[in-house]
Amino acid sequence: MPPILLRPADSERDNAALCALARRCPLGDRLSFYHERDDFRERGRLQPHVEVHVAEEAGIVVGSASVARKPLWIGGALQPTAYVFDVMVDPICRGRGVARRLLRAVPDAPLVYAHVLDDNLPSRRLFESEGFRAHRRRILFHALLPSLEGRPCGAVAGPAPVDATVAADSDALLRERHDFVDATAGHDGLFHLEGPDGRAWALLRRHEPKVAVGVPWHLRALARLLPFIPRPGRRVFTWSLHHLGAEGRRRGRALDRLLRAAAWAAARQRVDLLLVPLFDDDPLNAVLRRYLLPRWRPSAGTTRLYVRGPRAGTLLDASRPLLLSGRDG
Repeated sequence: MPPILLRPADSERDNAALCALARRCPLGDRLSFYHERDDFRERGRLQPHVEVHVAEEAGIVVGSASVARKPLWIGGALQPTAYVFDVMVDPICRGRGVARRLLRAVPDAPLVYAHVLDDNLPSRRLFESEGFRAHRRRILFHALLPSLEGRPCGAVAGPAPVDATVAADSDALLRERHDFVDATAGHDGLFHLEGPDGRAWALLRRHEPKVAVGVPWHLRALARLLPFIPRPGRRVFTWSLHHLGAEGRRRGRALDRLLRAAAWAAARQRVDLLLVPLFDDDPLNAVLRRYLLPRWRPSAGTTRLYVRGPRAGTLLDASRPLLLSGRDG
């Protein structure tokens, strides 16, 4: 059996092989999917610097891991961090330690972090065996179907570009409320609302299409009646909203209006799903649950935040960590 070699990816030579590898390595258990892309680096396009490592056997790409290097606000100061994503190994090569070698190739930093689907037990065991620890709070992905939402009332700005002034104001507010903050600048856009009820805001990330491979039986049955429900083989276009917040006398009402406006904008651009990630004990969950009717709307999954490094303890002990950024696509 030929040895497996690790090397930096070549953007042009390896792109097609890496995109094909992603299709062979779907994410999730009950609801499994892969990111469909022509440019493998698309998921890191909002990051300031991304490295892609590949595992190669006899000239064939059999594994990959991507790392984004960036500064994050941690416990009162900017710290260099490494965000790990797209750790994949071809099914025919699993069980040979390839993923472990790729993970060990990740550079050291005061904080190294990753987001792992809650039902991906093999990946969770791998990260834990390599010194990563999971935050006690899970991240819930609320899923909204834009095609079911009507035209919103009132004026909402967005999705507008995130300019320097908006980014500075947003980051200052986030640093007052959270111990772990990714920069606002660099996202795809900003939704913002101000009115008598208060003000609300959210950052936008436009994702590449997702293709479902495995779908729970109840969603398969529902897809026969509702064509916008994910079903195997169908491309699903997705937006997600991050750094969600609201202030004012009736902030729940302001947030509701903002979400309806974002859903309306997504529907006009033929987006199938609007995802809103929140930690499981975030008070905004109550607002979203009333609005999103999760009794039957599809759930996009639950993830765990895994961390390693000298500053990992700061994040694990934080009572106000900020959930994943829109840049962590």
